[in-house]
Amino acid sequence: MICALLWIVSSLFLSTGMATPGITIRIWDIQVSPADLPQLDPGQAPNDIAVVPTLDLNSPADFLGHENTFYLLADADLAISEPGVYEFQLNSDDGSELWIAGTRVIDNGGLHAAKKVEGRIALDVGQHPIQIKFFQGTVDAVLQLFWKPPLQTDFVIVPETALKTNLPTSLPTSPGPKSIVREKSPRLPGHGSKLEGLHSGMDALHSALPELDGHVTGMAMSKDDSLLLLTDQGSLWRVTPPERSNVKASMKRIAEGLDDPGGLVVADDGIWIIQREELTRLRDLNADGVIDEYAAISTGWPVTGHDSGTARGLMPVGDDFLVMLTKTSEQASEHRGTLVRISRDGSWDLVGDGLLEPTGFSSGSGHGPAIIDQAASTGVLPMIPNVRDLSGQGVRLPAGASPRSAMWLESGPWKDQLLVVDGGGHGIRRVAFDQHDNGFQGAVFRVSQGLGDSIDHIMGGPEDQIWLVSHDDRGPRLSRLEMHRHLFQMESIEAYANGLLVRFSDSVEPLIASEPSAWFIMMESLNGANGRNAMDRVVVDRATVLADGRSVFIESDDLNDGSLLHLQLVGPWSSQAGRRLHSNEAWYTMNEVPLRNMVPASTPRMDGHNRLTPMQEAEGWTLLFDGESMDHWRGFGKDHFPEEWTIRDGQLIRTQPSGDIITREQFDDFELSLDWKVEPGGNSGVFFNVASDIGNAVYHTGPEMQLLDNQGHPDGGSPLTSAGSNYALHPPLWDVAAPADSWNRSRLVVRGDAVEHWLNGVLIVEYRLGTPEWRRRVEDSKFRSMPQYGSRQSGHIALQDHGEKVSFRNIRIRRLEMGDSE
Repeated sequence: MICALLWIVSSLFLSTGMATPGITIRIWDIQVSPADLPQLDPGQAPNDIAVVPTLDLNSPADFLGHENTFYLLADADLAISEPGVYEFQLNSDDGSELWIAGTRVIDNGGLHAAKKVEGRIALDVGQHPIQIKFFQGTVDAVLQLFWKPPLQTDFVIVPETALKTNLPTSLPTSPGPKSIVREKSPRLPGHGSKLEGLHSGMDALHSALPELDGHVTGMAMSKDDSLLLLTDQGSLWRVTPPERSNVKASMKRIAEGLDDPGGLVVADDGIWIIQREELTRLRDLNADGVIDEYAAISTGWPVTGHDSGTARGLMPVGDDFLVMLTKTSEQASEHRGTLVRISRDGSWDLVGDGLLEPTGFSSGSGHGPAIIDQAASTGVLPMIPNVRDLSGQGVRLPAGASPRSAMWLESGPWKDQLLVVDGGGHGIRRVAFDQHDNGFQGAVFRVSQGLGDSIDHIMGGPEDQIWLVSHDDRGPRLSRLEMHRHLFQMESIEAYANGLLVRFSDSVEPLIASEPSAWFIMMESLNGANGRNAMDRVVVDRATVLADGRSVFIESDDLNDGSLLHLQLVGPWSSQAGRRLHSNEAWYTMNEVPLRNMVPASTPRMDGHNRLTPMQEAEGWTLLFDGESMDHWRGFGKDHFPEEWTIRDGQLIRTQPSGDIITREQFDDFELSLDWKVEPGGNSGVFFNVASDIGNAVYHTGPEMQLLDNQGHPDGGSPLTSAGSNYALHPPLWDVAAPADSWNRSRLVVRGDAVEHWLNGVLIVEYRLGTPEWRRRVEDSKFRSMPQYGSRQSGHIALQDHGEKVSFRNIRIRRLEMGDSE
């Protein structure tokens, strides 16, 4: 919200008054080094303000005397005289973002050394407000903004002539440190944030490519089983990967001097290359391993003036080839933004249009070829027979990602799905197409990270191998991946007029999957999806687990044409075998709501909540709440159960002020499991080792596992007081809390002085009672005035009345012996 207000204020100033060449920078001395771009607390004037000619800042003097721990905003209008697709590059140490007219074009966030990240956006003639957000931790601040307008080949600093600022340097400033909004615990990887590391079901062999020049635009397996890599710098390399990881690959340049080549095909009559303006056949005539003949087979599309673009992708179709011509401006000729079929005799014909900046093909599926388009309204789309205009088809990648390459999977559970890579640090993602009467749309799922900051190209190899080329701070590298184990995850999504059918890799736990509140779906317009336009909550009316046990139909009347749906599975999701989801997110591109309807036939329902399975009984679990009676509970400081806590629909609900409730029995070593949900802005807690005869509140003796609406309650602003925390003492490692009005499952495990907090299947807090570290934390907290706080080895369990509505179910406990394991 604060950043949004700063953008609005900046835009208001920039839209009025006399324009001055250059860009205005404002700097706040925050005196802390955050992990990522912070938000300023409201109402704070900057420490310093100035107008600089360009954003090329490298020294303390450039940053107005600031060296460490500061936050910077740079604002200007960007003057565009030629329409087209503009590329930008943001180099920063530490994190930064570039926003143009409210759209985030580059995300270069996080703590890191100087790093360049690229982005692109189509701009019309006129003035466009830009804002750069930047923070500096410690050591070597750098902030530079480069661009590459249409027709230019190299990045240069955005010049002063293209920057105008109306933001007055007479704005108020103030000395002294400035405060930022407190950091929150990060989301669990794959559950609201990027995955971390390589997919646990994959093995990888990595090889350095130190001689590689530029980015890979084409990749193929040669007839001697070596790899051919084509780069945008005009080189063709033959690469022999080593047999062990982290060893340099053997490389030989076999062709050079090609003009921005964009794809290759290995055929019996030579190696075919698509260059910017021609289809070329390469041959090694004397068998010395180096190309001798560069034969121009086909040309004819314009490459000068406004038609300067690239040719990308090359795919054999019978005896012909398909290639795509990129479009850099609206003034391009009819040959741009098109799909071209080229014959071996050199003739060519336009067979499709509606593309903008395609990067390649992927072939090998029953769906036929797929097209990868970086800048058009869709990211990837299958080619559709007899359909010339390809706009309005395919699948949009989320978060403004620009796909560079993709490969079809031809076997396994993901058969006929695509693996897609991009240059924005999003790793590998998976696209499952959904075909309906009028074309294709579908869903995107996370697969893996751990493969470099940027991935150029991906392709399939023999024996289901996956080959890719990536880049990180160590340079380019070649990776060979093999999948040996699949995880519990969503596999596909199909749209219907009355809802969505979601298929999983394993049978789901039906009591959770059939909860409408376990499906959190937001919808935004495709016209502004990457510009962060307004999002609406999709109301799920009903969720039905189908007879196969691994398909769920979620019914809703809120689906709209031309929308992007973001699905999150919230709460204690697991397979029936107890496996946790690899990722709880998916993005579905709804180009069109299909006409087809689904009438789901559900599987027979198992027994409901507040019951124990035979296995749980054998493991020693007992119920503290059976959905009907409160025999195990009483009010704190009372000998009866307060009537303001009510039982409704098998749930124990705090409805009116009444005070906390505690178990009648006391426990020492135990494992407690319970489901809970709070209303928007709600707060509650689970306390343990509570004494009923010391103090006048449960928190005078018992530590608390916090239950909270992280988004709606102020305590969610600090990890120390967020959901799952050991309140005010130990923050959770991850934020895995479900939204308000959705069910969560917490586990509290106490063995002697060792305590674990689990939330929705994830261990998020561990600590030991009574240790010097424990005592130090207590002494630094509000509990220092409570001498018995956390000092007991046994006691009651308490549920808190914090003043808001909270609901519980499935409350069960088992006593532990010290030798018990998970």
